[in-house]
Amino acid sequence: MSDIPFHDAANIFPLMTGDDFDQLVEDIRKHGLREPVAMLDEKILDGRNRYRACLLARVECQFETIETDDPVAYVVSLNKHRRQMTPSQLATVADKVRAYYDKQAKERQKLSEGRGKKGPVKLPDLKGDARDAAGKAVGVSGKLVDNARVVREKGVPELYEAVEQGRMSVTRAAELTERDEKEQREMAEQATATGGRYRNQHPKTEPEETPRDTSKSVAISRGNEAINALKRIPINDPLRKRGFQIVTDWIRVHK
Repeated sequence: MSDIPFHDAANIFPLMTGDDFDQLVEDIRKHGLREPVAMLDEKILDGRNRYRACLLARVECQFETIETDDPVAYVVSLNKHRRQMTPSQLATVADKVRAYYDKQAKERQKLSEGRGKKGPVKLPDLKGDARDAAGKAVGVSGKLVDNARVVREKGVPELYEAVEQGRMSVTRAAELTERDEKEQREMAEQATATGGRYRNQHPKTEPEETPRDTSKSVAISRGNEAINALKRIPINDPLRKRGFQIVTDWIRVHK
């Protein structure tokens, strides 16, 4: 298999890294690929991690061509429940969703002007406020989406990456953009060096990441227990993905 380019819409979610990716490689090496990689316009739209894992495991990768008028919506619908991501990580996803649609809107405007009397060209669009629509699409507040945009536009790349990988909250990262680039990099490196995900760095400013009362805390705890049980299922098993979706929906209802 030669390297296949990734679709721009696929890149709104960060690539899998570390132990999770190593487990995926090992699972595909043992059991093969169970879900084909989705292709659109001869680019990978969904399944970048499965494709990369197949290359490393030296397992033949299977592909399927899909049709969609809105590749971003397609990717979000598949991945927002598939992955266990913090609200801060989802905020970076929503930020990229908004940026993608902003780019589409500008392209639509250029095409419309170029066509003149022939009329405008219709492209997928976000209805309502782009920030809030993007946040709603992945399940986070517009405020967090704004914070992610601040980090992307004002922060060093390492800071944004730390948020994407779940090493730092987006609220904390947005605050750090006010400091010089050297200090930003130092803080990003420090967060990455700690290994695990952050834990309630700013419970007052980021309430989405902190249970609000004891009963809800118990609900979330039980949900996490279910997630830990699901992690014992092979990472490439469709049952695991469906289980994560059910548990994630249940946790959201009981927040």
